[in-house]
Order: sequence, then structure tokens, then C-alpha cells
Amino acid sequence: MDLAGSAQQVVTAPLGGTVSFAGVVAATPVVSIDHGDGLVSSFEPVRARVHRGQVVGPGAVLGELLDAGPGSHCLPGVCLHWGVRRDGTYVDPLGLLGISRGPAVLLPLNPAAAVLRPRAAPVPGSRTAPDRPAPAASRSVASQ
Repeated sequence: MDLAGSAQQVVTAPLGGTVSFAGVVAATPVVSIDHGDGLVSSFEPVRARVHRGQVVGPGAVLGELLDAGPGSHCLPGVCLHWGVRRDGTYVDPLGLLGISRGPAVLLPLNPAAAVLRPRAAPVPGSRTAPDRPAPAASRSVASQ
């Protein structure tokens, strides 16, 4: 999930846990928290103020949001990339905040270039007309 922000904005923990990673991945600074029970959240690009093994509480300052630079898809703004995994499978981060929207789906950066899977003919009486776009669940998803 991308959340709009500003450079040097403070990033805080949504829940308590133990910092499982604070470092750089593919030239991007990342902070990850293990919340227990297989739940891990990650934040990037974040300059860490925490270190691996540190226990943090809800609302603890993790670091500062950085401007990802000219290659960022967030331009002209700055955004925080927030990912949450349960037992290694990505889930909707808003679930940590008690907001439920259904399953998380990764869509292409350019929706106009999305490849749609073939659909069966509409079922008589269905609400999906042939001229409507396919439901989000039938779009191809980006690989992790």
C-alpha cells in the first residue's frame, strides 16, 4: 500500500513488536517489524531510528520517510510503501488498523496496460455486462 507523505515525515509503528530488519534492500532503506503470530510489517523508504532486535510499542517512531527520487512512481509527491505479511503471504495493511476491505491485490503500475484473463460468457441474469471491465479479482497480479 502506498500512503502519501512528505520527506522527513516521522514513520511510526502501527502495532508493537520486535524490529526484525533495519537496513537497505536494493538501494532502498527498509524497516520491518515482527508483530508475532506470523505477522510482519515493512516500511520503505524509511531511514531507521531503530535497530534489529529492538522492541517497539504501538506508535513508536521507526524513522523518517525519504524521498525515493526521480524513479519513484509516487512523483510528484513522496509516499510510504507499507506491506504486511501473515506467514509470508501479503495481506491488506489496513487490517492492522481494524479496517477491512477484502483481500489485498497487486495491480500493474499502469492499469491501461493490464493484461486481462479471458472470461467465460456472461451468465444470463448476471450483472457483468460484456462492455464492463473485468472485476478486480480477474486481473493479473504482479509477482512479488
